[in-house]
Amino acid sequence: MKKIKIYTPLWPLLFLTLLLSGCDKSLTEPDETHASIAAHEHGGEVAREWFKLLCRVVKTTDGYYPPMAARAFGYMGVTLYQTVQPGMAESASLAGQLNQLSTDKLPKPDPTKSYNWGIAANAAMAQTMRNFFINLKPKNRNSLDSLESYMNKVLATNEKAETATLSVQYGKEMANAIFEWSKNDGGHEGYLRPHDGFVPNSAASAWQETGSGKGVGPTWGNNRLMIATNSSAQVPAPHPFSTDPNSTFYKEALEVYTQSQINTEDQKEIARFWADDPFVTCTPTGHTFSILTQLLEEDRASLARSALAYAKMGIAENDAFIRCWWVKYEYFLIRPVTYIKRYIDPNWNTLIETPPFPAYVSGHSSEIGAASKVFTAVFGANRSFSDRTQVYFGFSRTIRFFNNFDQVAQESAFSRLYGGLHYRMDIERGLTLGYQIGDQVNQLNFGRPIL
Repeated sequence: MKKIKIYTPLWPLLFLTLLLSGCDKSLTEPDETHASIAAHEHGGEVAREWFKLLCRVVKTTDGYYPPMAARAFGYMGVTLYQTVQPGMAESASLAGQLNQLSTDKLPKPDPTKSYNWGIAANAAMAQTMRNFFINLKPKNRNSLDSLESYMNKVLATNEKAETATLSVQYGKEMANAIFEWSKNDGGHEGYLRPHDGFVPNSAASAWQETGSGKGVGPTWGNNRLMIATNSSAQVPAPHPFSTDPNSTFYKEALEVYTQSQINTEDQKEIARFWADDPFVTCTPTGHTFSILTQLLEEDRASLARSALAYAKMGIAENDAFIRCWWVKYEYFLIRPVTYIKRYIDPNWNTLIETPPFPAYVSGHSSEIGAASKVFTAVFGANRSFSDRTQVYFGFSRTIRFFNNFDQVAQESAFSRLYGGLHYRMDIERGLTLGYQIGDQVNQLNFGRPIL
């Protein structure tokens, strides 16, 4: 696969020109009738800028390991969709479809009043971030306040004061209602205690501390799924543990060891490109959402289309990590680095750092498997693109090119083999798990919204 390296960001952070360029009708034209402008007539910049900020906040907020990050992205996406859904013609609410999200718990816009869905979305996104990040660093808090204020100022230009005020109120009410729903899912404020409930296991087959130490999210797999039927997403048990060189398990470990000896420079680059380590990047989910944001930006997607895409991806990522984490702690399987050092080569080490949780199944594989199904549903099976997101956020100087989303899923998943972190069964079955979850997301009823 082709790749190029560049040494300057492609996307400047100054988006004022974009906002005022005329691509967003709601930002540049006076509201003469004071009737609500449909969400598909609003530009999607407001949504995309909030998800860019979310990536930076996740990276620099203590406790936001991959499962906790997926949860934040998930609820952010659902909140955005539910906020603008009343302004999406022919759309359907997620209330009554998502697990324990009931219509009577959500605010309803006044049908006799006018709303600006961009302003409502801005208020909802800001409030959601405040709700989910109570330990924000001062720099991030300032960025949040500045983005909210700036977006509100631009979006309210030429808007009726009553409409602007009502829209802000509605957005905040929706954000708080979704937050209340989130509090009972088992992951509420889990980033403040990511290791709670961890119990070591001394069995020969059991995962031993790797990476930064104690296991992350030992009870995360018990969290409430957004789609209840995702509990049916299953994978077989891992191959029986064995140190016999003729056993399937030993051969799986040997493949990891052998691969590390024959990695090409491109395979090493792939391992690093998709590493997505927490607190160094915005995690695998953040990478996936950043690709989504890039593609929506390239398409100059409306607020309606952006909200739909972010909601689908958020649900998929949230549920993929919950099911993956259930499998991880159900089988508590030893990582390749520990097995190989014990039974094959005591001097061996991985190309990139092994994270602090069990091996089976791969989190990268599960999340990108689910994401690939959503990507395909939103953009089509044969969308080619270059992933520039790692350059934009300063996580890499490399751009990678893809012909379709299945290619993305395969590369991201197998990057963990090249990096020495996962057995083949972790990767292939993680993808299988993710595909099941992504399919369930695509079966939700979003209506036939005008996008």
